[in-house]
Amino acid sequence: MNTTTDKSTKPLVSVIMAVYNCEKYIEAAVKSVLAQTENNFEIIAVNDGSTDSTVLILDALATADSRIKVINQPNSGRPAIPRNAGISAAGGEFIAFLDGDDLYHPEKIATLLNVMAESPEVDLVFHDFRCINEDGKPNEETYLQAAGFHISASSTLQLLSSGDYRCTTGFYNYMSVYLTSLHTSSVLIRKSRLDMEAVWFPEELLIGEDIDLWFRLVKGGKNVFVDEVLSFYRQHGESITRDDEKTSKGFIAAHKRNYLRGGKLFTSEERLLCKRRLASECFHLGYHYSINHRSTDARQAFMDSFSWSPSVAAVKGYLKTWILP
Repeated sequence: MNTTTDKSTKPLVSVIMAVYNCEKYIEAAVKSVLAQTENNFEIIAVNDGSTDSTVLILDALATADSRIKVINQPNSGRPAIPRNAGISAAGGEFIAFLDGDDLYHPEKIATLLNVMAESPEVDLVFHDFRCINEDGKPNEETYLQAAGFHISASSTLQLLSSGDYRCTTGFYNYMSVYLTSLHTSSVLIRKSRLDMEAVWFPEELLIGEDIDLWFRLVKGGKNVFVDEVLSFYRQHGESITRDDEKTSKGFIAAHKRNYLRGGKLFTSEERLLCKRRLASECFHLGYHYSINHRSTDARQAFMDSFSWSPSVAAVKGYLKTWILP
């Protein structure tokens, strides 16, 4: 599918980019979208109050290509806020996302649009991705390969004649218990499906806002997995996900909401596994607090871990907080 862009018509796809202080990577990220084999798209770059040259780079790119729209707003410090602003401004029938330090494969949009065209009932398509380092060097294994996804999720994936996989109703349970599987840069969503949600990315969450949305979209819609690497996630020291405390707290908040929302959809065994997953993350947070001499916070995190799934490790962690300096 390759459609020339006509300014008198709406773009087919809106690519939302929430960006903050990513001058080192933003040009490559935008150009990876401009290099798509499918050209009927718009880029909505929401600058969340950058203090470096990010906005200057964006403005120069937008001057050269009218498909790029730049929205400037005061710094919110929360990815959900600029992403929601981008969705609100989007004119496309389909929505995709790309962070300012990540990259698209040239066939990303075309491949996912083909799936949507062949299966009009599908609301969301996602694919595999590969992690790259600060300099762009890729990991040997893809993200889903490294996580053992193809084996652990096999009972929830139905092979289609196209070679893609339809996610069964059990896939939501799999996401909840084992691996969320979706990533910000790995989805394409019908805007009409997003509009069915009262909230897109919950703005009160600093991290985990994306997981919260993926849970809700998969739970309430029809979804397809494309077993191809179509985006690249850059890991570097300045990424917000490198902050252990923020990452753990976001994970806990998103998974707690999902556990309560899932309700009777989970079997008794799945509920137990969800609780153990939450307990493990609370324990990890408690350990982080302990080694940083934040005893009061550590005690609460270890108690939370025990409340989700009682363990000797949580008790020991709690007791140690009373003897550590």
